[in-house]
Amino acid sequence: MIQLIKEKIILSRTKTKLSFVRNLFLLTLLIRKLFRLPTQNINIFRKGIFWTVDLNEAIDYCLFLTGEYEPELTDAYRPLIKNKTMSIIDIGANIGAHTLFFAKFTSN
Repeated sequence: MIQLIKEKIILSRTKTKLSFVRNLFLLTLLIRKLFRLPTQNINIFRKGIFWTVDLNEAIDYCLFLTGEYEPELTDAYRPLIKNKTMSIIDIGANIGAHTLFFAKFTSN
């Protein structure tokens, strides 16, 4: 019973977060439309990396808002990057959210 209650609480938090992000996304699109700003092929500079993003894509939207995607993963990777000469292979890269992070910390 307690486990079921915990799962419902977690699910309700997740629904709340998703609802918040969805509303923020819609507000962003509305504001950009009102000011006749594009939602695709937007050049941004976040946390030392240049990106070209499409706000209709979830990963791109995260990068647009915060400058990072899955920060808990990049925090886990950071201690593994021992020096700037390391070679790292990112298999299955989408737009390079992790690849460019790696490049930033391994480039000479």
